[in-house]
Amino acid sequence: MNTLSELTNLPVWQAVALAIGFPVVLLIINELVNSLERRGNPLAKSLRTLRNLVLPALALLLFAYWILELPSQSRALRWIETVFWVALLYVLLGFVNNIVFGMGRQKSLGERVPKLFRDLAQALLVAIGAMVIYSKVWGMEIQGALTALGLGS
Repeated sequence: MNTLSELTNLPVWQAVALAIGFPVVLLIINELVNSLERRGNPLAKSLRTLRNLVLPALALLLFAYWILELPSQSRALRWIETVFWVALLYVLLGFVNNIVFGMGRQKSLGERVPKLFRDLAQALLVAIGAMVIYSKVWGMEIQGALTALGLGS
């Protein structure tokens, strides 16, 4: 069982920050999403994705790092970190897409570039970013992954 000295060594302030901060941030972003949706702003979709993908991955990452104190070389922490960075990359590309193509006026660049082309370009950028994230988080060379993908296809 836990002794009093073990309980005092727990990272309490980090747990309180996660327990209070995460719901508060979710509430603020939710209100912002609702406000943008009422005005028909295309950034609402990207903020909704941020709320649904990035924030839970960030909370899980902080929980694993702060509370569970997983070592930086653990597989679980690496997987969580990979999911967080890929989700963040996806959201950032969505923000750029919405700013460049979604907020323009009629007959703008957004109408001249087909949506399929934009989606394919975004998927390609996410794939390239995922390879860089794979290289940085897992410490592996990208060439091996590209070779495996080439052989697999």
